[in-house]
Amino acid sequence: MNLKSVGIGLLTGTVISGVAVLLTAPASGRDIRNGCQSSIQSFRQSAKQLSREGIEIKDQAVETIKFGGDILKTASSELKTSFEQWQEDTAPSIDRIKAEVEGVQKNIEELQQLTKKD
Repeated sequence: MNLKSVGIGLLTGTVISGVAVLLTAPASGRDIRNGCQSSIQSFRQSAKQLSREGIEIKDQAVETIKFGGDILKTASSELKTSFEQWQEDTAPSIDRIKAEVEGVQKNIEELQQLTKKD
């Protein structure tokens, strides 16, 4: 196969296809150009609108993150305070329960010693 004949075949096919497209085009070149320009304008407007909306969403996300951070700080502080207060409130009860458990253990040991003597 000769490279020159392949090149001539490709060039001939391209020319024939181009002529066929021009002859069978549904509209004139001017109409097609106008349609392309209006499509490009529409695309640009849509892209600008998407860009604006994207910036608005980003700004809202940043604001939400800041607000959420403030809420988390406040909630964390309140939870810490509540937990500390709970520990203070339950400390006497926990001490009392420990003392009662120790007393029960002593009673069990005494009972075991009594039962071993018999």
